[in-house]
Amino acid sequence: MRYRTEYKPFRWLPIKPWLTFSSVNNFTWDDYASNSYTDPRSNGGAGVNGRISEYDQKTTRRYTNQILRFNNSFGVHSINALAAYE
Repeated sequence: MRYRTEYKPFRWLPIKPWLTFSSVNNFTWDDYASNSYTDPRSNGGAGVNGRISEYDQKTTRRYTNQILRFNNSFGVHSINALAAYE
């Protein structure tokens, strides 16, 4: 049994001309399971006295990043700010 899911949306949203929000998210999930048995009385299993195999793999990854950017000018002054969460 094998599962694989991947999710990678990106969103950039201008709230105001001087304020923007962007979001990057990623999620990956893998799952794999395997079972095996070889009868020792068979030709394939006689040389190894029978065989039992089992394999299991699980992977989960998460990534998220949100950024809020402020960029505005007031006469001769300008303000640039960044707030981020990862």
